[in-house]
Amino acid sequence: MTGQVEDRLREALAAPAGRAQPAPDALPTIRSRIDARRGRRRRVLLAGAATLAVSVSIVAGAALLRD
Repeated sequence: MTGQVEDRLREALAAPAGRAQPAPDALPTIRSRIDARRGRRRRVLLAGAATLAVSVSIVAGAALLRD
């Protein structure tokens, strides 16, 4: 039974993949999209780190002022 499912899945995925025709100049476009995505991830990571640092500073400051 599992073999039939695997075969059907393989056929279903192979059909669209066989029809794909990449453009001859597609590689630079792909690379620029990847670089843009990395940049967005880096900005999100930096924003999260900054938010965490500010939060820790506020909590530490409040704890010191409380005593």
